Amino acid sequence: MDQRIHILLISYVFPPYYGIGGRRWARHADELTKLGYTVHVICAKNPFKKVSLWYETIKNNKHIVRYTLNAFYPKVFVDYDHTIFQKVQYRMFAFLLPFFIKGSIYDRTKFWKKPMLNKASEIILRYNIKHVICTGGPFGVMYYSTLLKKRFKNLFLINDFRDPWTWGPNWGYPQLDKKRMAYEKELERNTIKNSDVITAPNSEMIKYLQTNYPEYKDKIIEIPHFYDAAELSAPLKIKSNKVRLMYYGNIYQNIEKLLDITARFLSQHKDKFTFDIYTDKSNHQPYFDKYEATNVRTLPQLTVSELFKKFNEYDYVLILTPEYGKNNISTKFYEILYSKTPIILFSEKGVASQFLENNMLGIHVEENSFDSKMLELYNKGDFKLNSSYNISQYEIKEVAKKISKILESSYPVITD
Repeated sequence: MDQRIHILLISYVFPPYYGIGGRRWARHADELTKLGYTVHVICAKNPFKKVSLWYETIKNNKHIVRYTLNAFYPKVFVDYDHTIFQKVQYRMFAFLLPFFIKGSIYDRTKFWKKPMLNKASEIILRYNIKHVICTGGPFGVMYYSTLLKKRFKNLFLINDFRDPWTWGPNWGYPQLDKKRMAYEKELERNTIKNSDVITAPNSEMIKYLQTNYPEYKDKIIEIPHFYDAAELSAPLKIKSNKVRLMYYGNIYQNIEKLLDITARFLSQHKDKFTFDIYTDKSNHQPYFDKYEATNVRTLPQLTVSELFKKFNEYDYVLILTPEYGKNNISTKFYEILYSKTPIILFSEKGVASQFLENNMLGIHVEENSFDSKMLELYNKGDFKLNSSYNISQYEIKEVAKKISKILESSYPVITD
């Protein structure tokens, strides 16, 4: 007899679907299977030639069962490298979609409602599932998941905001007119109202949600970003007479000025600094080319475990953060700190900079202080990292236990 607890995860982006959006719940799903769960996952078909860096984590886990659905969304809207023909296609869809879509036309789940609900209902009935977790963005699917509670009255639903919804910088929300934004805000409110638990990965998002939806604040819970100690290792540092900087992962939008300042400075101090960037993006490259910063290299994106084998070659991780991310302490922070590598955070003042400075875990630089602080760092030598800071509460197995406790809080579920 199967003694495992069957749950349903609805995550539009999930490995092998390419992109960082699938990481959070791919890792949580894998960890939850170690706690006795079988995780059924409804996800979208991968439209990219590349596959997720976290596909290896889940593809051979027999207790993660994936159900891949067609997205029914224009591929040209998710592929950012366009040919001339694709640019014409993009403009055509940008003109047509507003006639068929309410709210943001960049929400990839807008045509996913019926197939997702049908598949979810089928899985819930077949495996007698009582617990559903849904995550966004894209966000429309989070609202659709609440409709399952009308079909199954004893269902316990967690909706996880990986990113800000109507108040966020992505998915076209800053450009929405009043009518479309009102529609998205109504979806957001109904999602929060009709979910049993709302989760988000940082305190600033929790604060926003609890402030704007005070009547539901008791069910809004932080499920923080995490690191996996099993993935991370950092050999002893190799000495160098230069300050060796590195960056990894996505290159954020809206950091053009930060990139320009960084590129100009590094081009002027090739004898003092090197900078290696591990990413699959290219939007940063023109800035370093402009200043002929030959001490800067762009290298292929690596898995975390592959990357951390190289950490002994670097002195600092430089993080360039846009204004809207100044209060976000991301997964990257905990991974880096576990390796005992200091962080240089290039951003406006916020929660993230306070966290680093108050705990002596790194250096905060702003536009008007970048040059002076970086030169001071070179002249003074190594930053004295507070290596005793304890981040064990953010290890993935501890975060997974917190998710499991939320699920267990709904037991026993009354059945018909």
